[in-house]
Amino acid sequence: MSRTSRRRVLVVDNLADAADCLAMLLRLWGYDVQACYGGAEALEIARKYRPQVVLLDIGMPDMDGFEVSRRLRDQAALAGIVIIAISGYGNESERSRGRLAGFDHHLLKPVEPCLLQELLSRITSAADLATSETQAFPAIVSACFVSGNSPTRPVFSDKKCAGIPDLI
Repeated sequence: MSRTSRRRVLVVDNLADAADCLAMLLRLWGYDVQACYGGAEALEIARKYRPQVVLLDIGMPDMDGFEVSRRLRDQAALAGIVIIAISGYGNESERSRGRLAGFDHHLLKPVEPCLLQELLSRITSAADLATSETQAFPAIVSACFVSGNSPTRPVFSDKKCAGIPDLI
């Protein structure tokens, strides 16, 4: 069993397809992943599952990601988790609100797989990932990242990410 497979990641997005596709990608990278589709459900799962990383959407109908992040930070048993916003909200005021709510990083949707892989590598250490280069993933996984793509923001690259900009 690789060290990555023991890394627990909770993916939270009210869009089930988005959460499930991201969870599928993370499993391909060797992570132990659970996906859920709402804030209240995320809090319950986090208490039991105790993830090391939470990938959290901000705009959810039952409880927004800011509130979920605050509540996760209030749980002593979850001290030390890394909370990453993955959201369509990316302006400076949203990032500032995210920092105040306890987010460690903020990624804008659609997330480039190589960018996420590099960030997770930094969080879990470079040795935890099987490779630092983005591999060609099954078409079904790559297709999950097509929604919302713009010409200036490629969905997928078979090249290694050059680096991570300031993410929060």
